Amino acid sequence: MPSPLPADEQAAPTPTQSPLIMTQAALALSFLAAAVLYAAAHEYFAENRRDARLLAGVGGSGVVASLGLLLA
Repeated sequence: MPSPLPADEQAAPTPTQSPLIMTQAALALSFLAAAVLYAAAHEYFAENRRDARLLAGVGGSGVVASLGLLLA
């Protein structure tokens, strides 16, 4: 049985789906970055500066990436 819609309209997502998915991905990434930054603070206060710097860099990159997803 043929579909009532043309082939090019069947595969295209609706305009409201794509921004919602990007927003959810940005929120998930920001929560993950917040957890990494919390671990960085924990390592900093435990006088483990090398690991704290590494975790802070990864967490900061996650924050920048989530903002990029949110604003794109």
